[in-house]
This record gives sequence, C-alpha cells and structure tokens, in this order.
Amino acid sequence: MFGHHKMTHEGSATIVSLSDARHHMTWTSGGYTHSKYDLVVDVYPVGAPAFRAEAEASFAILLSPNPGDTVAVRCNPEERAVELAVDDDPRFNVRLHAKAVKEASKRQHERDLAAPPGTPAAG
Repeated sequence: MFGHHKMTHEGSATIVSLSDARHHMTWTSGGYTHSKYDLVVDVYPVGAPAFRAEAEASFAILLSPNPGDTVAVRCNPEERAVELAVDDDPRFNVRLHAKAVKEASKRQHERDLAAPPGTPAAG
C-alpha cells in the first residue's frame, strides 16, 4: 500500500491530518527523536486532477509537519498513491534545518553587531 507504486507525477500536497498513534516506536538520530506518521493529504499533481490519499512518512518529532503545511510529493494519480519528497526541505530534514538555523543565527549576530549603540536587541 505504501511506497510500492511507480510514481508518475511530481506535485505538492497539503497535510490534512497526521498521527503517530499506530506506530509505537520512536528512535533518536542526529540529536532528534523520530517517529513514523500516518498522514492524510490532498495531492495536487502537475498535469493531473487533485485527489486525497494516505501516506506514511518518518519525521523528527520536533520537525514534523502540521495540518495545513504544503510539501513536495511524487505520486501516481491513477492509483491514488503518494510519497512525500521532503529530503530537500529544511523544515523537515534535520541536517538542513540545523544548517538553516545556524545561518540565520549568524546573520542576526552580524546585524546586531553592525547596529548602532542603543539599538534594541532583536526579537
């Protein structure tokens, strides 16, 4: 049911719901606790009609998507099959997220350092 179909289209999906209730195992990797999730998604394939489907994906718990989030997908509209394509998304990829946070912190430090005396602290 999950991941056994030939994916024929690229597209995006909106997370309708997600739950890790069926999966009783978590694991730690890269300093983050991960879990597997069951998702319901509205899929919008390029060049094909939209459809609703279920998917399964693993995320770091602190970086898991929320209902309403949009993610990249590969899908097969004829079989109503979908796979999330979030490996290059810093919102969900632990390494890319850490790199983005580090770069944002560095940029904020540089702005703070360049500000004139008496400028209030950011945030």
